Amino acid sequence: MNGSTNLLDTMRNAPDIAEHKEVLAQRYAEEGLSRLELQIRRQSLIEQNEEARQEGLPEAQLYRIEMEMVEQFLIESAPPAPTPAELADELQNTNPLAAEALRHQLKVDGAKQDLEAAQARLDEAKENGWDSESPGFKQLAMRLEKAREAHALVSTELPPTFAREREAQQSLAKAEALRAASQELLDSPEAHLVTQGEELQREAADLANRATELRNYVPVHTGAN
Repeated sequence: MNGSTNLLDTMRNAPDIAEHKEVLAQRYAEEGLSRLELQIRRQSLIEQNEEARQEGLPEAQLYRIEMEMVEQFLIESAPPAPTPAELADELQNTNPLAAEALRHQLKVDGAKQDLEAAQARLDEAKENGWDSESPGFKQLAMRLEKAREAHALVSTELPPTFAREREAQQSLAKAEALRAASQELLDSPEAHLVTQGEELQREAADLANRATELRNYVPVHTGAN
């Protein structure tokens, strides 16, 4: 690096290093590098720093300083982490079952948070000496009761995938029972009993098809909670 030794000679303290970083940052800003280009530049600086360090060259410090500045650029330009709801939307196209499970968990967590918030508001009212017969206190108590009911309801719900599997197993069990019951009817010499057996067979087939549909179901998110 031409002039690197002279540059290092002038960089004796933190303010000098900070000023050098500002010069670098201005140059990078003017170049308008993309995140991918910044990542490539960072990797190149890591390799240059390592080579210079192994050879005992003073340029290693400059490479390190520039590498730190590039890393800061990458941190500042990184997109914000998605919220759980946004993550579920992203998963919808690649793994709809996982997206469905995540939304179910968010529903459970939301009910729990609502319950905790309602309990906290009522506790605060008690601590502040609210009259338990006052309209405001009764309204808080009613909200808490509704939050408890909502939380109890959602907490007993199976995740959708498990609920569908349970229904599929129930359908298959009923289909098997219908097939067994129909066999004796089909073997009967009486035509009307044979007809009943055939009807049971069709019902059993419908139940088996329903089980297959449940197990092959791909969740579709409509945007509704």
